[in-house]
Amino acid sequence: MESSSENSATLTMSTAASLPPEVLSHIFGFVLKLDGSKHMKGAICKHLLPYTRANLFAFVKLTTWKQFRLLAGAVEEHEALGELVVTLVADVKEALDAQAAIWEGENPASVVEGFLGALLQVQAVVSSTILFTEMLLSDEVAQFSLPAMRSLFLEDSFLRRTLESLRHGAESITGHPRRSSFKLPNIFSLEIIGPLSNSAAATFIGGFDEALIVTLFNDSPSPKFKHILRKLHPAMKSLTLANKAEPDVSSLTPIDSALSRFTELDHLQIDACNIIGPDFYQALREPLRRLGFGYGVEVCEATLLDLVQGNSSRGRLASLEELELDVVNGERGTRIEEDKNGDMYFGPDEEMGPYPDWKLPNWTTKFTEEGARELVKAAEKVGVKITGSLKHALEVEVEWTNEINWVLAWEDTCKEIDAEMRADGYGYY
Repeated sequence: MESSSENSATLTMSTAASLPPEVLSHIFGFVLKLDGSKHMKGAICKHLLPYTRANLFAFVKLTTWKQFRLLAGAVEEHEALGELVVTLVADVKEALDAQAAIWEGENPASVVEGFLGALLQVQAVVSSTILFTEMLLSDEVAQFSLPAMRSLFLEDSFLRRTLESLRHGAESITGHPRRSSFKLPNIFSLEIIGPLSNSAAATFIGGFDEALIVTLFNDSPSPKFKHILRKLHPAMKSLTLANKAEPDVSSLTPIDSALSRFTELDHLQIDACNIIGPDFYQALREPLRRLGFGYGVEVCEATLLDLVQGNSSRGRLASLEELELDVVNGERGTRIEEDKNGDMYFGPDEEMGPYPDWKLPNWTTKFTEEGARELVKAAEKVGVKITGSLKHALEVEVEWTNEINWVLAWEDTCKEIDAEMRADGYGYY
């Protein structure tokens, strides 16, 4: 005899199975997002299997060749599986021959090509695996596969090797001669991490001239950002330039003149120092809504103020809605009243003072605390939102001043007590 709990479970499953397909798809998609461990399995019942399977295969991350070979075999046997993949992350670090037996005499490049050819619905690809990236950019895959792909993220390992080979005419890992340029149609979003310091980098990135959202992380001392920008689509919507390596300041070229060709730029993020020249701000134009500067980028409070509120030579950038300033850092330390024992802090010389774990903002002569506060006020008046570490840095300065005032007030109190005790014939110290 079935228990009431079993009857309830059967009834619930029957009710769920009767829901419309579009509702079931949303339900299982939501459940899978909640279950980050991906422990939700597809074998719930025959009717619900297609919906759980679709969500389980929507995001695929590959970290070993064995894992890839099993998936490629499953896709080859059941082509419909390939159409379920929406995002593919290829992060295989091991060498191709680490598990030679899994290829069973097949050419790995051919297996990867066949696998990519089955991904008819994949929209985003992230690759830090050389073989995957080379096949992605091969003529065979670029022309006949991945029709829905719009976003591509390539990491350093492939780019460094490819750019070096482009310069010397070496063969690719697949055994075919490397092309001097690449072309992937329909790529809307492009993100690249690697050395962007020679003409080969500009040529390579120029192959993605239809990309409208571009993020470039350079890890070489002298990036050629200016040359690269000249290869990109003039209708680009979003651009991020960043340095991961310590730059050779003497070899950097301002991007001012190249930036002026982008007439539809909505978002610009500069996280690379010494690439802003005297005409940078003049090159900014509507419809730019979001502008950001990262740590290490030298900004001038007067110039930013002119950008926000305008000056005699040019009006304000009316389209600007957000100015993200991560150019100064400050960290709040221990407050005196927060000490668990309620004690004051005494330094090595026995003098009272704030705790030493405070990190005060590193203001410069061109970007001072006073100037920053004036900028924030001016921005608020015209409806420009200031974000980034600047707001926190200003808060740290206020709290630090409170700490100093607390110490001074305590010292004054101690002096008053000492004076009263001395007047009564006692010595406080």
